[in-house]
Amino acid sequence: MNQWGSHQAIFTIKRATFMDKIRRQYRKLQKTKKCKRRRIELKSEKCNSNGIAEVLQGTTYESNIGIEEDITDQLEEIPPWKQITPEENIPIIVFDLDTTGVSRQSDIVQKVAVTENETFSAYVMPSKKITPQASDITKLAFFNGQMYYDEVPVESSPPFEVFTNFIAFLSKFSSKLTFVGHNIKSFDCHILYNQLNKLKMWDEFCLYFNGFIDTIILFRSEYSGRQSYKQCNLVSDFLGESYDAHNALYDCKSLFKRVRSHGNLASHFCKSTFDGMYPKYCQNDLSFKALVENKVMSKQLAKKEASTGLCKKHFILSIQRNDIGGLRALLSQKN
Repeated sequence: MNQWGSHQAIFTIKRATFMDKIRRQYRKLQKTKKCKRRRIELKSEKCNSNGIAEVLQGTTYESNIGIEEDITDQLEEIPPWKQITPEENIPIIVFDLDTTGVSRQSDIVQKVAVTENETFSAYVMPSKKITPQASDITKLAFFNGQMYYDEVPVESSPPFEVFTNFIAFLSKFSSKLTFVGHNIKSFDCHILYNQLNKLKMWDEFCLYFNGFIDTIILFRSEYSGRQSYKQCNLVSDFLGESYDAHNALYDCKSLFKRVRSHGNLASHFCKSTFDGMYPKYCQNDLSFKALVENKVMSKQLAKKEASTGLCKKHFILSIQRNDIGGLRALLSQKN
């Protein structure tokens, strides 16, 4: 036992001596200029990170924070910046919307979507009057709670019911879908976003939605030099069919055929694809209009910040939370 105890003592002394040596080397290293400089850098990064988090999230803990009035701005979270990386190997769904007018604030009166083997089609009860111009194009009319297509009564449902059913339809697919449409970047995607946002269903919709492809951009890239890229001409030239301009379901089915047979999607995917939040980015960009006009910021900077999810309101919130340092922290998060 004494011999075993002496061995333990010797080992303990050796171990302690070794650890003392390591600690002396570490303390010596910590006194070098390189380590001091690194500690300052880490402290600065930590302060900057905390500052960004505080500006983005606002005040989340404070005495009486649940009692004080009008604290919405303090609690609202500014969206963090994200990098957009489109994916290529994803299934597509072709969609079309008929609306009450040509404004981006118009109501949807018909929603149609087509995949290779599945179809969704529904008429939607509008809260706004269908304009004569829109009615001439779609052959749709709505009087006294009844929808008519080409003067024939058709069944329609409230927007919430239609889009609840549509999201259920999307949930059947095993992966997220890319929404494909003709000239949708300038109109349809904005209408769809506004409608879903109004119904507070956009976040749920995004669970099954991967982004947009505009086929007018796709066909302009693949078949440059054509005189016309209108649906009727593309259907006639590529499919050899007569075009039914008043049938949204036919629009979708014919467009699906054209994309699959003549679209060359793989070669022009990145050029014709745009992010699902593009309609929101456009609204963000519009919020900077006064700043751009007064030369406070450039058009390029406004578009850049809008595309990261930021708008003028977020700039104001960051300044309210930490003065000019808050704005600086908000902008530095992308670096």
